[in-house]
Amino acid sequence: MRKQQQRALRTYEQTLDAAAEEFLSLGYARATLAGVAARTGMTKGALYGHFPSKQAVAVALVTHTATACTHVLDEAADRGPTALDTLRLTVTGIGGRLAGDARMQAGFRLVVESTSDISNCRPLAQRLACFFQKHTAAAHSSGQITSACNPTTLATLILTLLLNYHRLQSAAGLALSPSDIEAAWRLIEQALSPPPAAL
Repeated sequence: MRKQQQRALRTYEQTLDAAAEEFLSLGYARATLAGVAARTGMTKGALYGHFPSKQAVAVALVTHTATACTHVLDEAADRGPTALDTLRLTVTGIGGRLAGDARMQAGFRLVVESTSDISNCRPLAQRLACFFQKHTAAAHSSGQITSACNPTTLATLILTLLLNYHRLQSAAGLALSPSDIEAAWRLIEQALSPPPAAL
């Protein structure tokens, strides 16, 4: 029984990896279960034993992404002594995971496409948006970022960066690395720094 469970788990994991490739390269509308099956070498029938529909595979990928994001958000909120530190830890934490996690990249593409078929896309996008709005507002009110910056605009910019950065890199034929996200964040942080106090 144990070997059977291990084999089923391996097949499940292979399917998610193949589905991530399929959704990343084709998007939700053009991806098919037949394409996922072809990437794994499985028959469509074997694939249906794990996922009854394309929608079910997409939901699993977004769930994986939501779980990874939750870990980063919780850790950043615990470790960040200031709101700006929390934002930095969140951006670099999610960026670091994105670089090596095709499932998460696919999950973010699905969130951006946000079709009504994938029920858990909107809650993930809303959770991230609320988190960034809360911490950009706190950073603004405590003077950690320039008063000229609109916190809601900044939250939107951060969310856009995270959801799309890996796709822009891919489109340009560049490999995504955690240091790329960190460098992008440093540029944002420098631009947002309050002017030095007058002597």
